[in-house]
Amino acid sequence: MALAAAPAVTFPRDVRLPTWCGGIAVISACLTAFALLVPPALAAPGPGADSVPVSVRLVGQVSVAGLPGTPAVSRLSVRNDGAAPISWSVRTSISGSGAPGVRIETWVPGERPCTPPTPIVALADWSRDPVQPGGTIDLCVRVTASATPWGTAIPSVTVVARPAGT
Repeated sequence: MALAAAPAVTFPRDVRLPTWCGGIAVISACLTAFALLVPPALAAPGPGADSVPVSVRLVGQVSVAGLPGTPAVSRLSVRNDGAAPISWSVRTSISGSGAPGVRIETWVPGERPCTPPTPIVALADWSRDPVQPGGTIDLCVRVTASATPWGTAIPSVTVVARPAGT
C-alpha cells in the first residue's frame, strides 16, 4: 500500500495581491483591536460616587524636653477633617546623626492621660475604631534617648488615613 500526497496548490502569478493590500490588512487589524479594547477600558468603573476623599490632621508637637535623662511624653490629637469615617495608622521617623540613640513609642491613652502605655501602636497597625467626621482621638508619644548622647536627632510622627472598613 502506497501513500499518495496531493500536489501543493499554486496560484498563477497574475492572481497575486498587490503589496499595498498587506499594509491595509495590518492597519485594519490595528483599528479592529483598538475598537474592541478601548471602549471597555473607558467604561471601566473608576472611583465610585460614594467614595469620599480622606482628610486627616495631626494636632500637637512631639516634645524632646528632659532628654536624654527623662523620657519626653507628648499628647497629640488625630482629627478627621473629612466627610466620612476613617481608620488611621502612625508612622514615626527619626532623622539626624544621633538617630540610632533615639526611640519613639506611640499609643492610645487609657483612662488616665498618657500614663504607662496600653498596647503600643506599631507601624503596621490600623485603628480598630473609626474616627467619625469632625471627631478626634488622642495619641501619646514617648521619645527616649540613650544616656550617651551624640549628634542631633529630630523625631517626628505622621498619621496616614484611609476610609474606614477598607
